[in-house]
Amino acid sequence: MIECPKAYYEENENLVHHLKLKKGDVGRYIIMPGDPKRCEKIAKRFDSPKLIADFREYATWTGYIDKVKVSAVSHGIGGPSTAIALEELIKIGADTFIRVGTCGGMNIDVLPGDIVIVNGAIKLGGTMDNYIPKEFPCIPNIEVLEAMIEASKNIKNKRYITNFVNIINSLQLANENLERIKECYEEALNEHYRKFMKNYEHIYENYLVYYMFKILFPCNEESIMDAYIMLVIQFAILKMNLIGVCGHYKEEMDEEKVVNLIQSYAVVTEHDNFIANRINKYLKENNLNTLAHMFIIMGK
Repeated sequence: MIECPKAYYEENENLVHHLKLKKGDVGRYIIMPGDPKRCEKIAKRFDSPKLIADFREYATWTGYIDKVKVSAVSHGIGGPSTAIALEELIKIGADTFIRVGTCGGMNIDVLPGDIVIVNGAIKLGGTMDNYIPKEFPCIPNIEVLEAMIEASKNIKNKRYITNFVNIINSLQLANENLERIKECYEEALNEHYRKFMKNYEHIYENYLVYYMFKILFPCNEESIMDAYIMLVIQFAILKMNLIGVCGHYKEEMDEEKVVNLIQSYAVVTEHDNFIANRINKYLKENNLNTLAHMFIIMGK
């Protein structure tokens, strides 16, 4: 975690007491997790993210989304600490808040990783009683709710989450032992992927042609070379996905499972190309964006 200089707190007298923020430190739109560590993860999606303050359970990162100033501010656990955060944020100019986090549930159709947009809640805590009567409904702003529903329509779907979990498990990507990951990858590559792909090499051609005309042309990158690099990155990501899925299903792998993977993967990447963009940025920053490096990334 990046630390804020203590001088920031000591030299600013106009800071709100708990969040250690002043007017101008945050945008009017606030994304609010409970865990301070999640703010940094959220901020990685911002343009020009900056850690503003980190005090007690309250961490604040500010950046931009589509040139609009936004902030991620943690609120800690429970109603009282959340109320403190909201009051102080309102005092310095914020007016729209979206709580994000995890929750339990009893609906067996809702799978781990599913996105739930809440349109109402039951008030059982004591904090709310100090603000509104018990009879007052606990519901969100309808415009914000509708905007979230609209934005969620193309987000990661259950099919890709299922495939992604299978890939992680088959390649042991959660294992800290890199040798074990290498063994699982090579087994999936040599014993299952290559055998299966002998009869289905056209899969890549179909997807890449689709990607080129759907995403790249007319050219959405700075140059033809940039467009080519993004195409190679997408190919490499898709290949790793296919290797992982082949490693999971082994002899049961078939064309239907490939179509399932590619369709669900395409939906995810069309909505948010975050991973490919991060890889592209890394390649540029480390001068790994030459044709020779592209041949290496594509592999055999």
